Amino acid sequence: MENDIKLSVIMPVHNVERYLPGIIEELKRQENDAMEVVCIDDGSADGSPAVLDAIDDPHFVVIHQANAGVAAARNHGLDVARGEYLCFIDPDDHISDGYITALTNAAEAGEADLMVTDWAKCKPDGIEEKRVSGVTGGKPLTAERVLEILLHSDVILGSLWAKTYSAKLFEGNRFPAQKTSSDFIPSVTAMSRAKQVKYIPNIEYMYTADRSDSLQNSQKAQDIADSVHVHVQFEELLEQRYPSLLAAAQLDLLLARVQACIHICKSVNIPTSQKKGLYHKYAHGMMHDFGLVWGSNLPVKEKILFTITASGYYPTTLIFGLKTKLAALRQK
Repeated sequence: MENDIKLSVIMPVHNVERYLPGIIEELKRQENDAMEVVCIDDGSADGSPAVLDAIDDPHFVVIHQANAGVAAARNHGLDVARGEYLCFIDPDDHISDGYITALTNAAEAGEADLMVTDWAKCKPDGIEEKRVSGVTGGKPLTAERVLEILLHSDVILGSLWAKTYSAKLFEGNRFPAQKTSSDFIPSVTAMSRAKQVKYIPNIEYMYTADRSDSLQNSQKAQDIADSVHVHVQFEELLEQRYPSLLAAAQLDLLLARVQACIHICKSVNIPTSQKKGLYHKYAHGMMHDFGLVWGSNLPVKEKILFTITASGYYPTTLIFGLKTKLAALRQK
């Protein structure tokens, strides 16, 4: 089996004991001799290591490492994966029946070095389907078109999942040691390198969306800096490889700065005395982009959010404070 691996599934694991049995069973139902599942336990403190060690299946490779973060776990997965293609799965997500089989078959055909699939956002109040076929216009995909869709919609994202990559796209393309958005630049870099892209229909990756604001409200200044910096790097990447997408990338960076300002206002981990100065760092010069934003095809909600943010720290803090209070009143 060792020399016949076409697809390596890389799954970082950290304190997800409650989710592991489900995704392991889903993967087992789809296993074949052309695939392997590489599970990297990143120093879990719950029962995750025991769940992984109990797997009695030759298609699974279990590795334990001291806690070093999800980026280090994925890099470890890259180092040991034997497949010609790589698929990344998070243990709290799900895959449809036939997902791995369809990807393995496509990998064996060797027709593309990047494959994209449909996906669904699974929320407590329902499921939101994202269909690639709805944004392609029936035309073949290219790397440039994939990145264009990424910039203009939420059907293809900069995340790793709902895609399968030739392992060659990750040569010299490592995950940076940061807590926030560590997958974004490696993912879009891999996409930008693809020479042939294929859409695999009739299968679906199911992303479990956490609707709580706990993560956003606990971001530190470095987390926010990292989340903006990846969009700076993305703009630089597109300027070099696909300059026709540069204007869209500049708007994307502007929206990342808007989100940074909002997270600063909401975060409980940034001292109040530092918030105003940090806010101005990302909001500086936004008013000069007023025409760019309102002349774009962005949803009106995004345009209003930009306008609020560009108006300054105190108006933004006031508006989001009132929004939080109203939400609390509705729950009573």
